[in-house]
Amino acid sequence: MLSGLTQNKVDHSSVWRTLQRGGFDYGRTFAHVYLEKKPLYQMLLRHCPEHGIVLEVGCGAAMDSCYLATQRRSARFCAVDVSREALRIAEGANQHFGTAVQLVAANAGALCFPNATFDLVFSQGLIEHFPDPTALIAEQIRVLKPGAVLVIDVPQTYSLYTIHKRRQMARGAWAWGWESQYSYWDLKALAGRFDLQLLSITGWGYDRYTALLRWPLVKLERRRSAWARAAHHILSYALPRSLRRVAESAWVSVEGRLGPFFMQNITAVYRVPDVLRVAVGPAGKTFGGGRAK
Repeated sequence: MLSGLTQNKVDHSSVWRTLQRGGFDYGRTFAHVYLEKKPLYQMLLRHCPEHGIVLEVGCGAAMDSCYLATQRRSARFCAVDVSREALRIAEGANQHFGTAVQLVAANAGALCFPNATFDLVFSQGLIEHFPDPTALIAEQIRVLKPGAVLVIDVPQTYSLYTIHKRRQMARGAWAWGWESQYSYWDLKALAGRFDLQLLSITGWGYDRYTALLRWPLVKLERRRSAWARAAHHILSYALPRSLRRVAESAWVSVEGRLGPFFMQNITAVYRVPDVLRVAVGPAGKTFGGGRAK
């Protein structure tokens, strides 16, 4: 197990440098992920205050924060990542979305903000990179106001994505290094461990097989093989619009009931109590106008 700062400081700068060299296409990338992340965005917007302060921890390209900022123009957004290469890409995301998300280079295990600063703190694809995420979660709780909301999104244990990831990790071919995954019961247990109120647990995201079942026309259209083009042409005429709406409605129902148990990612929403019992880390610089150093 890792220890000290190393445990709370996973830097994927080499991955971000590679993406930067290839020319990061913000429009195409966001269009690709939005279809699957729409349930996550809807959930975040339900808890995103109109005039509050929102923090994303481990933001990467910060497209989640930038998109949310387009929907909550009166709120203030801050996004932190340990990788300066990632934050350079995030600066481009700000320009692409026309937003002013405050970007901060910071260690997730020692956030540079005082206690009780934010109305919403969320992370997407962060804590699974740490064998023991206790310090990370405690820091996120520390900077939340009493009664505010914490959202943790991680890979879901029982999915084809997890099987693929484990195989890639065993071969040393997984670009993001070591990763864990969480089940419904793991995230439920975090509420008791950190004295949080669990509000909801939902699932989202598809591997390439279940995605083909839900969005056959979209997925086939993006493929270049002759069989995919032929199948797309046939289905476009064979499936009436009413049948597609029924199928979509059925999938939404399945997602709501069983999503946390079979989909690619799982998201837990917690409420911070008015009085915290967890140990918190040191406070740092204040959050305000301009860029934190």
